[in-house]
Amino acid sequence: PTAAELAADELAALLPENAGGYALQSAVFTLDPIGAELDREILAELQAAAEANEADLGLFAIGQAGGSGPEGFVTVAAVRIPGVPGEQLQAAVAELLLPEFDTEGAPVEEHGERSARVIDLGDGQSAYIFSSGDVVWFVVTADEDPGEIIASLP
Repeated sequence: PTAAELAADELAALLPENAGGYALQSAVFTLDPIGAELDREILAELQAAAEANEADLGLFAIGQAGGSGPEGFVTVAAVRIPGVPGEQLQAAVAELLLPEFDTEGAPVEEHGERSARVIDLGDGQSAYIFSSGDVVWFVVTADEDPGEIIASLP
């Protein structure tokens, strides 16, 4: 496997199999197949963050896990460039995943030991964005108390 594939495998290992009572199906992608689809400005921001931390943008990985049931749904996304603190990637990743929303001005809520920006997506759905180590996490759900879901993430 290539270094990018190994980095993607590391991210895949962080994605939960279950969250908030939902069994999740997941997939992880490297920069190679999706890089051409990324906004050039966002790609430049990611590159600058990687260079500032002497990291390799080529190790960028994005993963998604989701599940649903009679009670609702949860989608978890994770973005990582090994060696780059998630806080430094959060704004660019938020723009990548939620381009239509103002994530910088979003309110912050405490969920256990985590502080997450909360974006109202409409229709009772919210996105919770936070960083842990070198991973930026996004949780999208209609669950009014996402604490258990957020706590289940590394």
